[in-house]
Amino acid sequence: MAEERPQRGRAGAIQIVIVALSSAIYAVLGIAGATFTVAPGGIVIFYLPAIFIYPAAIWFGAWGVLGAFFGTLLFSPFFGYGFALGLSFAVVDMISPTTVGLAQRALRVNPAVVTTRRDFILFAVAVIVGAAIEAVIGNGVLLVFGLTSVGGLPFSTFVWWTGEVTAGVILSPILLRVLTPQFKRMGLFHQSFFGTQRGARIIG
Repeated sequence: MAEERPQRGRAGAIQIVIVALSSAIYAVLGIAGATFTVAPGGIVIFYLPAIFIYPAAIWFGAWGVLGAFFGTLLFSPFFGYGFALGLSFAVVDMISPTTVGLAQRALRVNPAVVTTRRDFILFAVAVIVGAAIEAVIGNGVLLVFGLTSVGGLPFSTFVWWTGEVTAGVILSPILLRVLTPQFKRMGLFHQSFFGTQRGARIIG
């Protein structure tokens, strides 16, 4: 069967809904994950939002990734962030899902990544690399804001990276395997990372 080509158009109601729902889910998971905080700045050993945001980047491209931006802003008060730090983290939190979403499309990884060993390994590597970049930059932000010291950077960077990888690699594939066929059937899967879909439907 020939692969369906996405219908691309300008952003509309579907993309707004995707951003809103992704932001809400990310925020709720972030608040729930606050109980796993083990380092200054709200760094957690198991970052619950990663379970959702990596699949969202694969399903919805940039529209899903925006959930990390707005979701971080929404849950920032629960970690005691001021506006400047919350905004900085909102930008930083988009790094790893963007890496995963772009890698999935560039390497033609099956969105339901657990279907083959190759696809799972490529997905895991993308998560590991994206999380590493995000952890280094994020902890640089913590250092600038005085929430960690140079001596504390190795520990806080490792914990940040571990929290992203454990949640993303272990549990994200379950969501991808279960929900990817549904989003494709509904016309919500975005083949292009920066593209849009016309004619998508929420039900039916």
